[in-house]
Amino acid sequence: MIEANFRKRIGEFELNASISAEGMILLTGPNGSGKTTLLKAIAGYFSIDSGSIAVNSVNITDMPVSARRAVYVGTDSSINSLGVKDHILWPKSSMSTVEKEKIVDSLGIDFDGKVGSLSLGQRIRVSIATAIISEARILLIDEVLANISKVQEFAMAMRELTAKQRIDVIAAMQTDNLRDIFDHSFAIDQGSLSRLK
Repeated sequence: MIEANFRKRIGEFELNASISAEGMILLTGPNGSGKTTLLKAIAGYFSIDSGSIAVNSVNITDMPVSARRAVYVGTDSSINSLGVKDHILWPKSSMSTVEKEKIVDSLGIDFDGKVGSLSLGQRIRVSIATAIISEARILLIDEVLANISKVQEFAMAMRELTAKQRIDVIAAMQTDNLRDIFDHSFAIDQGSLSRLK
């Protein structure tokens, strides 16, 4: 469960965020509406000006990024110098090898090589698999799902895996073409959120 009620000002822009939801959460809005600011504030990359952020009733507002177990996935989130297998196995995890292999297979990772040599869609698949294996509390996906081939199939697999691991997901997108896969939907415009579903 994500409970975020906070304000964040950057220059002339002010984000006024209020979210209380769990599971798969879709966040839609145009460029410049505040999607990335919201996700990075939850991840801890930005400090907030007022309010609080809690995940599963744990107040993470003042926690450092490394302690939040909130994984932000954007276009440059992968460790490009690693091979695919090393990347996925990099985080500490209590999962068995069989569980890890099931996640890799479910997310369609049937390729190898240096992560930096992969397509953007493949790098996103690897980053999301790594986040799930790291046993994150929350996965924050910033406008990158559109780069994945067979995205409907991928999103369904991600939904099943994150539900099993009790990982909440907020995925920011400009369109809502995957809306039916998500449990909740919010729209953001000029820093203000409204709940759609």
